[in-house]
Amino acid sequence: MNGPTVIFFNQVAGPLFRELAEDVAREVGGAELVTGHLAEIGRSLDPSLRVISAPDYDRRSLLRRSSSWLHYFLRAAAVVMRSDRSQVLFFVSNPPFLSVLGWLAAVLRGQCYCVLVYDLYPGVLVQLGRLSPRSPVTWVWRKFNRLVWRRAAFVFTIGDHMAETIRAEDNGLGQLNVCVIPNWADVEFVRPLPKSENLFLQSLGWGNRTVVLYSGNLGNTHNLDGLLQAAELLKERSDLAFLIIGAGAQWGAVEAAIARRGLHNMRLLPFQPESLLPQTLPAGDIAVVSMDNAMAGYMVPSKTYYSMAAGSALLALVPRECEVADIVADGGCGARVDATDAPAIVRILIEWLDAPERLAEYRRRARALAESQFSRNNSAKYVAALRPLVLAGRG
Repeated sequence: MNGPTVIFFNQVAGPLFRELAEDVAREVGGAELVTGHLAEIGRSLDPSLRVISAPDYDRRSLLRRSSSWLHYFLRAAAVVMRSDRSQVLFFVSNPPFLSVLGWLAAVLRGQCYCVLVYDLYPGVLVQLGRLSPRSPVTWVWRKFNRLVWRRAAFVFTIGDHMAETIRAEDNGLGQLNVCVIPNWADVEFVRPLPKSENLFLQSLGWGNRTVVLYSGNLGNTHNLDGLLQAAELLKERSDLAFLIIGAGAQWGAVEAAIARRGLHNMRLLPFQPESLLPQTLPAGDIAVVSMDNAMAGYMVPSKTYYSMAAGSALLALVPRECEVADIVADGGCGARVDATDAPAIVRILIEWLDAPERLAEYRRRARALAESQFSRNNSAKYVAALRPLVLAGRG
């Protein structure tokens, strides 16, 4: 066929996933991306990637979330039904059960599909206590995962710890073709920016203060309690400021904590336009990456890589055994501490404030690591994996 060779399905295709789809499209002969939130795409896309509009994800309530998932699923099903069997289908792990469309296409007409696991469900919900490990829903969901994974040409995931969990959830039978490709950042789009040139940072009126930045989802898997306590303990440090940019389930709790604790040294802002990322991310001399201890092996915060690209030292409020902890330890680009250990967070921040040369070195290493190991070059690994599947489909 002469049309697109790969069809990507992702209801919320952020910058990183769009880069993946663009690079694959450019290298293997065109692709399609079925996604929502088209108004939020802040940059033009490569002409080899055709975007198919789909329903947006609505996170305002469980009912709205479920409804938006269903509407996206139906739109995706329509695209799969009219696709050619030679086209490779590429699904992400959310919305739940989306990749059953790939399994059905494989069973009914021998079509090839892949799955990219960003967050491992239902494990995330079980670890958060939202689902019982013995509930019928959990049993069916895990059975479904194994069914889909075993038929997939590739089960891609973004870290070694996640790959171990996926294999364990498959009961260790060794039938999965698991491929680990770390996430990345566009190191040309996001790069260090001096405070004197950062108009976004100047608009906050903080002068030359050292800024601790949390930028990302304020969901239930990200524990910010220790950070809020640390901000309270450091209120008298006039050389330090805290900035939180994001949205999610914890927004109200964070907003209330700032007011209750009188955190005049902390600012809470909603997500900024994507076009401002080259200013918002470098605003942080120190970037906070937070993950609940129970999430080790079930997710990897993607903000890690963009923070490194911005040249921010990493304050990793994460478990000892996870991908982000490995990056900090191996790369020497920050420090890891338990998310609830406010005194330890305070100690680390004071050490960095009082030793600016150490902080500067962490920042330099973070940027160098982003350039050498976590740049957009990683997308070439997807191209290498998908190209043989595309050629087989053409044959």
